[in-house]
Amino acid sequence: MKIVIVVCFAVQIIFAEYISPASCSITFEQLDSMKLSKGQQLWLEEILKDESNCLYLEEILNKTRENRIFLKNIEDEGYLTFRNIEKPEAIEKGRRLLLKYFLKNELNKVKEIKDSLKNIEDKNHIAFYDVEYWLILYWTNEYEELLNDVKAWDSIATKKYDMLNWQLREKSSLNARNISEQIQTAAIDAEAKDFLWLNFNAITIGFYGISQDSLNILIDDFLKTYPETEYKDYVNYIKQRPIKQEYVKPKQVLSNWKKGVDFFIGYGIFTEELSNNYTNGVPLGYGFDICYKRLELYLRGYVGFHKTKEDFEYSTGVYEKGLAISVLLFESSLGFAVINNDYFKISPFFGVGSISTDVPSEPYTKKPKELEEISMETFTYITGFNLDVGTDIFLRLRYGYVMPNFSKKYNVSGNMHYITIGLGLKVD
Repeated sequence: MKIVIVVCFAVQIIFAEYISPASCSITFEQLDSMKLSKGQQLWLEEILKDESNCLYLEEILNKTRENRIFLKNIEDEGYLTFRNIEKPEAIEKGRRLLLKYFLKNELNKVKEIKDSLKNIEDKNHIAFYDVEYWLILYWTNEYEELLNDVKAWDSIATKKYDMLNWQLREKSSLNARNISEQIQTAAIDAEAKDFLWLNFNAITIGFYGISQDSLNILIDDFLKTYPETEYKDYVNYIKQRPIKQEYVKPKQVLSNWKKGVDFFIGYGIFTEELSNNYTNGVPLGYGFDICYKRLELYLRGYVGFHKTKEDFEYSTGVYEKGLAISVLLFESSLGFAVINNDYFKISPFFGVGSISTDVPSEPYTKKPKELEEISMETFTYITGFNLDVGTDIFLRLRYGYVMPNFSKKYNVSGNMHYITIGLGLKVD
């Protein structure tokens, strides 16, 4: 067996000099990555003088070429450290690789891996079951291939779910509207469009929400509109078949409630007289979210690190320009997710809270009580919006506009803008 493999790999070196196109169709490019010693070249020269030997090698090469090309693709992705691998393992690893790119929405990669897997299929090794393959073709917009595959359909092969099978069905169901729009804009006839949408509902039944009775209504309408359709046998089959367990998503009750927490850093900017008294500063803080559907309650604490821009007199001294001042902001706000999908969420909010400025305490040093004379504390309104990227684990960009309601005794006016960025986690 090792000799046969060496012979296969060596053909590229001697083809140009020792094999004529008339007797052998193996090309130099098919094995352009292999190198042989001079002794191996001379040995193969003698073997390949017999045309039957060349044809035998060609047959072996044709059976293994696509498999080896695909395995090299997997090896480049870090999935393998060797190239000689059996088809079952190649298919298993290829399916995992396809799932990786499907979840990342890299559909060009999905198509490439799908094609490679199909090329190594044979009667004993199946890379995809019908429903899996068709759903991939929906995503890659290969409608002609999908329609031709259904026309050649014999019976639907099914299996228990693995992660690829499950994710294809679930994600396709969640994106049913987009897939429907892609079908409607495809350059195919009306019958093909209607069939593709009917078939999509059939193979996502139990996920997308359509019942067998509703599917049967769609089937009846389709057959009335296209009584001579090429897909009649298949359509009648999906109408009559029982819904097996593997077609139905296990029931899962999702809560309308979610809780979350985030930690953030940012930048705070004062306006008007406040900007004359204090520098802009860097805040740190934390937040808690309580969400019901699209309605969201935010509870947040914020401490900003600023400095004075002028001297502040108090009864027993002067707090000089350039010294530290802390800004504390506690807020409670109510938001509504106007945009909420698998990728990001935008939630305008409005709320109330309290804001204060204070001289920070030095470690192990008691702060003079008189310094409280230059502190301020007041009620405030807050408005702004959140941009969350991600779902359960999310990155949050938040803009807030703080409008303090200072009493006359402080003799100061101004508001504050802040921008924060934080990392958060949501759970049911």
